[in-house]
Amino acid sequence: MSLLNVSSILTFCINEASLTQFYITDTNTLKYKFKVKISVKNPHKHIKIYYDTITAIALYKDNEFARASLALPFEQGHKNTTFLEAKEFEGESLINLEPKQLAEYYNETLAGVYNDLAVDLVLQVRYKYRRIRSTRLRPRTVKFHLLRVPLTGECESTTPCNMCESGDLIY
Repeated sequence: MSLLNVSSILTFCINEASLTQFYITDTNTLKYKFKVKISVKNPHKHIKIYYDTITAIALYKDNEFARASLALPFEQGHKNTTFLEAKEFEGESLINLEPKQLAEYYNETLAGVYNDLAVDLVLQVRYKYRRIRSTRLRPRTVKFHLLRVPLTGECESTTPCNMCESGDLIY
């Protein structure tokens, strides 16, 4: 296998998501408490991955409301699944929703389920293929969009919240 053909070898999964606070004030301030548990699978038997940074970005209706580092630098061995430390986004942020998005927010609030949460993962990685090590790479952003998360609850495995996404290692 050539190093130039390595792609889509990593699989990221949101294994669990919960939302215990989520409301927008009259001044367009979103107050939130959103927690995600993420795993990453390296199914390849010859590639070892070195994660330099993983930044998680939380969004609602395509509006970023929180950003945080997920893990310290770590190494993932061959044919391995690593469960990252659960990340809780908590705080408040100014959010600007269009009138249609605000109407959807109010409907979701009445239903108790928010349908348009998203988490993007921005990575900086290196890999080792047998004896060859790469330089630092920034693969494409791994996107988990249209997460459906109930307020004061956790997603069940049957909801779209339990999602996996492949990440390209090399463009």
